[in-house]
Amino acid sequence: MPSLLSDNEIAALHGIRAGADVHSYATAMLLRNLDTLHPGLVHITDAMGTYGPKDVHPYFGALLTVAGAAAIGVEPSELARKLAEPAEVSS
Repeated sequence: MPSLLSDNEIAALHGIRAGADVHSYATAMLLRNLDTLHPGLVHITDAMGTYGPKDVHPYFGALLTVAGAAAIGVEPSELARKLAEPAEVSS
C-alpha cells in the first residue's frame, strides 16, 4: 500500500474512479508511473469508448481498482468490484 500519494496522483485516481479514457498526456504519464511504483492501484486497458476516424483518440482506458479505492478512501465502483472477482472456469 502506498504510504504517500501526491495531490496530483490522488486527483488522477479520483478521475478514473468509475473508469475513463485518458486523453491527457500528463495524466497518462502520471498513471503509468503510478502503476509502475504502486502496482494494483490502477487497471490500464484499451480505450473504453468508441471513436471515429476524425475523433481524438485516448492514450488508454484506466480504472481505479478496489485497492486503489481503498488507498484514497473511496468506495470502489461496481466495475472495479467485478474486475476483482475471480474468473469463472468453465469445464
